[in-house]
Amino acid sequence: MQRITISLFDELAHAVACEPDRRRTSVSELTRAALTAYLGIEPSPRRPIPFAAVGHSGDGAVARNLEEILAREWSPDRDR
Repeated sequence: MQRITISLFDELAHAVACEPDRRRTSVSELTRAALTAYLGIEPSPRRPIPFAAVGHSGDGAVARNLEEILAREWSPDRDR
């Protein structure tokens, strides 16, 4: 996927900024959908992210407790 920068008139920029909230999507997804429809091309299928949830622990507090977990796991006193 590539990033592209475009310049929009103020009214269009405002509409593009507001519409994703109404549709519950992102500006990027809205723009991709509009361009593929306008150009009449079939969007590429999304590639799966092979490493997604590889580290899923089932514990919802991992991000909040990350420093403590890393200190414990990487401690030189930890039994190996």
